[in-house]
Amino acid sequence: MFTQTITKLHLQANQIGDTGIQHLADVLQTNTVAIIALDLRRNAIGDIGAQHFADALRINNTLTSLGLQANRIQDKGALSLVDTLATNKTLTALFLDNNEIGDEGAEHFANALRTNKTLITLTLWNVRIGEQGIESLEQALRINTTLATRNPRGGISEFDDRQWLSSTLQSKMVFSQQTLKTLNVGVNKIGSKGAQYFGRALLTNKTLTTLNLDYNDIGPVGAQYLANCLKANKGIATLDLSENPIKAMGVQHLTEILQTNKTLTTLSLRRNEIEDEETKYLADALQNNTTLVTLNLGANAIGPTQMEHLADILRTNTALTTVGLDQNEIGEEGARHLADLLRTNTTITVLNISSNEIGGIGAQYLAESLRINATLTTLDLCYNHIGDEGTEKLADCLRNNTILTTLNLGSNAIGLTGIQHLADTSGSNTALTALNLSMNKIESTGAKYLAEALLVNKTLTTLDLNSNNIGDEGTVHLADALKINTTLTTLALNNNRIYDQGAVRLADALRTNKTIISLVWTAGGTTAVGWIFFNMIEEMIEENRERLKFSA
Repeated sequence: MFTQTITKLHLQANQIGDTGIQHLADVLQTNTVAIIALDLRRNAIGDIGAQHFADALRINNTLTSLGLQANRIQDKGALSLVDTLATNKTLTALFLDNNEIGDEGAEHFANALRTNKTLITLTLWNVRIGEQGIESLEQALRINTTLATRNPRGGISEFDDRQWLSSTLQSKMVFSQQTLKTLNVGVNKIGSKGAQYFGRALLTNKTLTTLNLDYNDIGPVGAQYLANCLKANKGIATLDLSENPIKAMGVQHLTEILQTNKTLTTLSLRRNEIEDEETKYLADALQNNTTLVTLNLGANAIGPTQMEHLADILRTNTALTTVGLDQNEIGEEGARHLADLLRTNTTITVLNISSNEIGGIGAQYLAESLRINATLTTLDLCYNHIGDEGTEKLADCLRNNTILTTLNLGSNAIGLTGIQHLADTSGSNTALTALNLSMNKIESTGAKYLAEALLVNKTLTTLDLNSNNIGDEGTVHLADALKINTTLTTLALNNNRIYDQGAVRLADALRTNKTIISLVWTAGGTTAVGWIFFNMIEEMIEENRERLKFSA
């Protein structure tokens, strides 16, 4: 029985089918429930189920968001849904991605959009709309002044789709009265030609602030088109050009923007084959830029030499707060250059240098800088092979560091010695709230060290111990600590060989612990008894969540 307190209902991937949907639709027609968002993706609903929902939407006056993705809905089902849009005045978002809607269905939606004034978001990603369907939608959008999001990817030729999107952005009739701010057309292979169309659109569009063109193969020429147009655009604040092999020429054109543009605050250039020459262009542009606050250069080929040049320039930059350098090749020498930067930099708060092979020595360089740095709050060092030696140096600096709140040390070959050093700092550190130690070598003894730390620590709220072979014995230690600890809210224990004994002790701990609201673990290998306690744990955590919700 539904209650009036339910506002959001997620029923995805339950094979509800047409009959189940009919029952749900009947309830929605009564308007006795206050559901505003309903997610029914992957439920084999089909055209008949779409008809049932259409009947409900004619009467329902509360639902604002409906997700019907991946449900085998065809043109007939689309027509049923479209007919309701003529009378429904509450639905603002309709998601129909991964269905079997073709040109006929697109034409039905186009007819509805000519008069519907409430639908703001319509997604038709990966359906079967061809050139005829796109033309119908374009004509409708020249009349409709409310639709803010449109995503018709799939089926048609890439060239036609990108040309449609560009002409839509340029149409003052479409956007003169509406508020489209974010456009995501990633993974479409639009190429340099598509980038040219988007560039032209940006010359006249006044509302767009976020543009995502990642994985589109725009190349250096496409980057040049965009750069030239962004010189005149005063609205774009976030630009994602990841995985577009723009190379040296493309980076050079983009850096020209950074020297004059006053609105761009976030730029992502992940996987763009940025090496020595490209890094120099970026570094020079950043020297005097005062608006860019987030820069993502992950997964390029930045090594120690390039890192040195970039670090030298960032000493004078006073705007950047978030820097992403993961999956590069900076090594321990590059870590030294970064450490030198952190000693004097007063703006960077988030630094990601995961997967850079900095090793224990690189971790030592960074640890020494953290004794002085007074701004860095988040540091990601996962996949860096820092080992026990590097962990010991970091632990020592954490004793007195009062700034760093989030530290990721996942997959760093940390054993018992390193874990013991980290645990020993818990009593004195008063800043760290999130610690990721997943995929290390903690085992049951390391879990005991951490459990002892949780008895005295008063700040840590999130602890990730996934994939550490903790076992039942280690889980027992942690469970005992949870009976006393009142600050930890999230504990991740996936892939740790926790069986019946661990489940029983965790359930026992949650009888008194009222702060844990997220406990992630797999119950594989437990017996029927273990599953009983696993379900008890789920219920008690849900009670904690509800208690927190009502006390907020």
